[in-house]
Amino acid sequence: MYRLSERVLAVATLALAGLQGALAQGSAGQCLASSGYGWATNSLGQDPCQVANDLFAANPCSQSGISYPPLKNTTGPDSYYVGPSAAQSTQCTCNTVIYGLASACGLCQNGTFLYWSEWTDNCYANDTVYQQWPASIASGTTIPPWAYMPLVNGFWDGVEAKNNACKSSFHQISRTIITFLPLAAAVATQSSTASSSTASSSSSTSLVVVSTTSTAPSTHSTAASTTSASASATGSGTSGAGRVAGGVGGGFAGAVLLAFFGVF
Repeated sequence: MYRLSERVLAVATLALAGLQGALAQGSAGQCLASSGYGWATNSLGQDPCQVANDLFAANPCSQSGISYPPLKNTTGPDSYYVGPSAAQSTQCTCNTVIYGLASACGLCQNGTFLYWSEWTDNCYANDTVYQQWPASIASGTTIPPWAYMPLVNGFWDGVEAKNNACKSSFHQISRTIITFLPLAAAVATQSSTASSSTASSSSSTSLVVVSTTSTAPSTHSTAASTTSASASATGSGTSGAGRVAGGVGGGFAGAVLLAFFGVF
């Protein structure tokens, strides 16, 4: 009975170890927060490691069995991702897009990467693809624009990729501001018009009260003078309200522009 329990325990231990190994192998690498590769994320905020793994979740690329788990070391053979074997040679594995993503994934874990010639050492000529993803993109991910850039001197250039990513972000924010500013101006104009209309109505009402409540010349004169002063004050308030509304709209738009160009 005791020996049987030992055997059951041993089998359970081996099974658990195998499960843990499978889970570790299937997990994706992840960029370190301190790596400075925040620019390399896609429009969904996914880092290049996640994007690279997700691309192989859709057919036909999922059939290659490729994944990019966390790097084991920051130096030596385990500090970079290798290209496909001859049996894994496909247009999914032998293209510059996945090569760039895997290179960035290695670097953002404080590792390194291979030259393109080393990456494609086992690739067949008709499987080699440049600057395009040859299959459908898995749902739930997008490829960042910098991943489509050409190679520089036979390898992925992180400096050029970062410049491309920053330019893409700049243009996206510019388009957002250009779209937003006319809306802000329209709101300011409508606010100014509404304020002017309301103040004009108040002024007209005050004048009507003067003509209907006057009963004697002396009283009329006094009331007219008082109402005239009141109407004059109301008129000044009208112009001031319009100027304030317009000034707020213009000042807001200017503040947005100053903040935007201050960032870049």
